[in-house]
Amino acid sequence: MAGSDEIWVCLSGGNALGAFQAGAVEAVIELGLDIRAICGASIGALNAAIIAGNPPEQRLARLRAFWEEASQPTFLSGFKEVRIAEALRTALMGRAGLFHQHLLGSNWLGARKPAVHDNQPTRARLERLIDLGYLNSGAVRLVLTAADVETGQIASFDSHRQMLGLDHLMASIAAPVLFPPVTIDGRTYVDPGLVCNLPLEPLFAPLPDHPVTCLALDTACATGPVPTGIDAAFSRAQDILFSAQSARAIETVRGRFLSRSDGNGTAPRCDIRHIQYDDGKGIETGLKAMDFSDLSIAARWARGRALIMEGLGEGRQASAT
Repeated sequence: MAGSDEIWVCLSGGNALGAFQAGAVEAVIELGLDIRAICGASIGALNAAIIAGNPPEQRLARLRAFWEEASQPTFLSGFKEVRIAEALRTALMGRAGLFHQHLLGSNWLGARKPAVHDNQPTRARLERLIDLGYLNSGAVRLVLTAADVETGQIASFDSHRQMLGLDHLMASIAAPVLFPPVTIDGRTYVDPGLVCNLPLEPLFAPLPDHPVTCLALDTACATGPVPTGIDAAFSRAQDILFSAQSARAIETVRGRFLSRSDGNGTAPRCDIRHIQYDDGKGIETGLKAMDFSDLSIAARWARGRALIMEGLGEGRQASAT
């Protein structure tokens, strides 16, 4: 990585798997790399907003505070069956301090709301962890993404083009069915994960006119073993679905750089390092996105940190030019 490059970061969705990104960002900060632009989808948007919404000396503390509070002490969490049961309970009943089922289960019985859970506790927590004044100061470019419910198209909200608030962030984490959609300026939005889980294209709109190294921190891994059971098959299916999106996003950005180079001579260098979360310890289950157990959160954080410290994911690089 050239010392003159600006550091950009792109964070995918993945709910509880976002602890992997937090660990990676911890290493980036400890290595003294200055993040100048950051984009996120879903939980990646939440991590990104905490980073962009705090001055450098407070970022790690605020990021740790969120994930420590989100982490759930789980008895016998070393057993997959226990984590599956806890993740299923979280999906059905909620996670204290983050989201809870609507009162009296009205959503299950009468379908009176478009979501199972109310995630206002998450909003209240983010109000404490994010300084919106600093976020909108321009110190770090922040791009949040969401999907328009009526058109299915991706929308991006860019702090260098508009003032961002918690509504934009809540729109990005509004996972369909689980959490209620968010309406902004007459348009209704949900989590963009099913359309654009690794939002490289919004981050690179427009293309930079200077050298950039972009760390694309992806909670899905393209490669993995052949499943031997239903749970493993469900986990692998998620990785295949989301990693295919990531591959298309990287290819699209590469093509845009090549097109500009062909038309205007040599384009500024852009190095996209695609760093994927791989379950090296075999802890993950098919319900991994809802697994907030302390063991899982700690293992993901450690894995993200290790991949950055090991040469910024050397060998997992996808170069755009």
